Amino acid sequence: MSSESRSSTGGGVLPSPGGASQGAVPRARWAGLWAWLRESAQAHPRLFVWLALAIGMVAILLWASRGQPLLPQQRLVLAAATVGLAGLCTWIIHWEPEL
Repeated sequence: MSSESRSSTGGGVLPSPGGASQGAVPRARWAGLWAWLRESAQAHPRLFVWLALAIGMVAILLWASRGQPLLPQQRLVLAAATVGLAGLCTWIIHWEPEL
């Protein structure tokens, strides 16, 4: 089969150049998601600091306790307490008046 007959029957590996490709839609969604995240972070900076700090602290907690014989409920309680602690840390961080 020649390359001309493959491209005319749609048997090629790559999509045809030109026209809308399927990769453009997810990029647009990601761009919209990033724009929404940026706007939300500017509108609610303390909430996003709390979220980022909580994710990092829970990840460190789970990594540090991976070798310990803890029940899932114990890990859940520790994670919940860590999220609360991250909230308190965020509150303390924002005591300083903004310039």
